[in-house]
Amino acid sequence: MRLLASLSMTLHAVGDEIALADLVTVEAVRVLRPALYDMLVQLSDSIFAASAGAQVNGGPGSNADERPIRKLRELEPVLAENICRWLFPAARRYIDNYHYGEEWEGLWRRDRKVASQRVF
Repeated sequence: MRLLASLSMTLHAVGDEIALADLVTVEAVRVLRPALYDMLVQLSDSIFAASAGAQVNGGPGSNADERPIRKLRELEPVLAENICRWLFPAARRYIDNYHYGEEWEGLWRRDRKVASQRVF
């Protein structure tokens, strides 16, 4: 019930600025897993494509203990990885060694995906 009430208010406030599926998912995380949501906000500089350049061979994040999403995984390992894979695909560089370049930002922005730093 809490999620539905919150979603209704958020949807009214945000309108069509965010893709509906992303909005529902982010709001569910915010309401049902607030610590995980807070950590996502804290890590926002590390989970977007624009920050990918800092995470190259041997750079910060190459060691599992240095990866920014380590804190997310400590909270809820499976859920954190799924959120990164589906909502913040640029963060997959920490999980799957799968990289998205900055050119993806424009596509995600156009599609109103929270994977875009500007949309999030």
